[in-house]
Amino acid sequence: MRDVTGQVCIPKAPKRIVTIEWTYSENLLALGIQPVGMADIKGFKAYVKTPTPIAASVKDVGERGQVSLEVIAALKPDLIINQSGDYSQRDQLARIAPTLVFNPYPSAATPQTAYQEMRQTFALMGRITGRSAQATRVLAQLDAEQAAARRTLTAAGRAGQTFVLSQGYTYNTPTMRLFGTRSLASEILERTGLRNAYRPDKASDYGFDTLSLEGLTTLKTQNFFAIAPEDDNVFTASGNRAVWNNLDFVKQGRGYSLDPATWVFGGPYSAQVLIRQVVDVMTGK
Repeated sequence: MRDVTGQVCIPKAPKRIVTIEWTYSENLLALGIQPVGMADIKGFKAYVKTPTPIAASVKDVGERGQVSLEVIAALKPDLIINQSGDYSQRDQLARIAPTLVFNPYPSAATPQTAYQEMRQTFALMGRITGRSAQATRVLAQLDAEQAAARRTLTAAGRAGQTFVLSQGYTYNTPTMRLFGTRSLASEILERTGLRNAYRPDKASDYGFDTLSLEGLTTLKTQNFFAIAPEDDNVFTASGNRAVWNNLDFVKQGRGYSLDPATWVFGGPYSAQVLIRQVVDVMTGK
């Protein structure tokens, strides 16, 4: 088959799959398959919600940006799945096993959106693993979740309202990611009938821009959804609280905190988690 690197010859029905990025770990679990190895299991458990837990037998192969080639080789995988941004070890991984590479962040020059890529990749993973029927069921569940969200928001008088979605963190300085219309998360939410108010002329290939807290003061939106760790909430930290409390959407009671384990770069399961989180906070559940 063809991936973003060219032609790749893969087994007809791979059984021992290693996943480097969380998206593809999530996708395998959604298909009812446990990878033999995956990167950063601890981080995955903290930030990604899946109905099926990771089995104790799954081996941690290191950090997503720098996996252990020795650990992966010892697992004797028949397929490795990675994303296109992780180039540094691509050749070494391909020498261990056939390596399938996806690009979850389509360029603005291509007609495909991140949402379309997510669905296409999930369906393809279903076909590769012989789980096409399960992939179809999961994607149908996502469609049903979006339709139910539209009905719920309409009944609550919130249909068509504007939103801004942000992911905050501190590290060296308080920073917020604002997700524009090219992002996967934006299209997921817009398909529930909401409208993204953050529409930059140009955003990064990842679909978000990085701003300071003061940059939020210029936003005009009816709803603001904030994702931040409970122990490092950059939006409401003591040094930022005065600015946060003075934002129009906060004063109107529409600055909402989502669960820190709301992953905005995932597959169909993560998309459903995001939808439920947003609908619940907007309807007071």
